[in-house]
Amino acid sequence: MTIISDTETAAAKTSRKTTTTSPDGKWKTFHGQAGLMQYVPSGVFFARAKVNGIVKRASLDTDVLTTAKDRLRDKLNKLRQPPAECGTFAEARLLYLADIDNNHALSSETKRYWHYRVAALLKSWPGLDSMKLVKITEAQCKV
Repeated sequence: MTIISDTETAAAKTSRKTTTTSPDGKWKTFHGQAGLMQYVPSGVFFARAKVNGIVKRASLDTDVLTTAKDRLRDKLNKLRQPPAECGTFAEARLLYLADIDNNHALSSETKRYWHYRVAALLKSWPGLDSMKLVKITEAQCKV
């Protein structure tokens, strides 16, 4: 039977690795806090969550560890929320144009320009208004 002294136990506790640095040295993960990462060059902390096989990362807007730990749970919950139900391009277009019209920082000429650009897009892409937003791909936009 082996007897471990208090000093050996204390040494074992302090020798445990609490962080891991990525191979490129840019990211540090914290073993005690699942989903907490730090971007080493800037020192800013990030929340990391895997949702439906996709890794999502969002800034916690701090470089202080205790503040990052406080903000982590809320940010992870926000990352894991399902996306809002996406409708058609026409619904999104109407919301976008309403935002432009309600933006008082834009001049009337700028607003008219963006309305013109949206009209040109609709003219160049027949059927766009009826398409679901989630079905529009990057390849379709480049054609």
